[in-house]
Amino acid sequence: MKNKISIHFLSHFARTGSTFFCDRLSRNERILIIPESKILTIISNEFCSIKKVDKKFIDILINKLYEDKKFLDYKFEKKNFKDFMQSSKINNWQDFFFNLCLYYRKKYKPNADIVVFKKKESSKYFLEFKNLFKNSKIIFMIRDPR
Repeated sequence: MKNKISIHFLSHFARTGSTFFCDRLSRNERILIIPESKILTIISNEFCSIKKVDKKFIDILINKLYEDKKFLDYKFEKKNFKDFMQSSKINNWQDFFFNLCLYYRKKYKPNADIVVFKKKESSKYFLEFKNLFKNSKIIFMIRDPR
């Protein structure tokens, strides 16, 4: 499953054209853009505070995700999302995030094989993610000051 899609992180500064870039990328049938939200921060923080990943922890984590207003824009039906995540093999935040990306893909663009997660500070999570998901990539966008 890990080799079927490639997760790309889009890390950017304000006013760099990231929205325009993502709009153009999303026109490709192979590319799915996951909109910005606080999910990486929430997921990473929660995994740092636990010792054992079980169904109760997954429930608590999903409830915290639903407190993020931008996550609600994903329009996941909570019960279906919980069922999917609890049936997935999750040992760490990277697995959780990867499975979240799979769920988003299944809902919005099932044939996409490249998933791009857009978030300003996503670069701080990238190296940890790449340790487990070797085919992941990062894209940096910097504003030209001229």
